[in-house]
Amino acid sequence: MPLINAKTGKPKSPDEDRIGFTIKDTEFLLRHLMISSVDGKDIEIANSVLTKLKKIHEQLMQKVVEVN
Repeated sequence: MPLINAKTGKPKSPDEDRIGFTIKDTEFLLRHLMISSVDGKDIEIANSVLTKLKKIHEQLMQKVVEVN
């Protein structure tokens, strides 16, 4: 299902308003998730989000930038 442009109501093009995470973003989110309290009813979803976020963070950490 394509993303919908909130202003026009039409499907967004693949390059329009791309959003990404940086290592700083994932570090911030991971740090705050790790110190937060989670109610019992939300533990399963919190675990799922944490697992996904850790995978994104690991992918960002493995990126290599060549410096000439």
